[in-house]
Amino acid sequence: MFNAEGESPVVVRDVQFYSLCEHHLLPFHGRLHVGYLPGRHIIGLSKIPRIVDLFARRFQVQERLSEQVADALVQTLEPKGVVVSEAQHLCKAMRGVQEHGASTTVRATRGACGELLAMMQRS
Repeated sequence: MFNAEGESPVVVRDVQFYSLCEHHLLPFHGRLHVGYLPGRHIIGLSKIPRIVDLFARRFQVQERLSEQVADALVQTLEPKGVVVSEAQHLCKAMRGVQEHGASTTVRATRGACGELLAMMQRS
């Protein structure tokens, strides 16, 4: 961790992840866009994909994955921030509705994040 020297938003986009759905034991994969408004501390940019990978390696659901990444950042950095994930679920393509190419977006927001969320949607 490093001391924050300003209040500029930090955004890491398109962090790819692969996980296994705990409900169907089928893969899901996607991208997480992680953004936070620094409090007193920041972390190295390479640590964000490592945090995502740590939680994605478990049997998982997308909603919990997003929440766990957001909670880890909040506990470590005490920022004001947001996490957005987009994923494709093979359980939707192979079972049930058999919908191919549809993606699911989940947001895990913490604190005052309206400005950050707007910035992430523009980029």
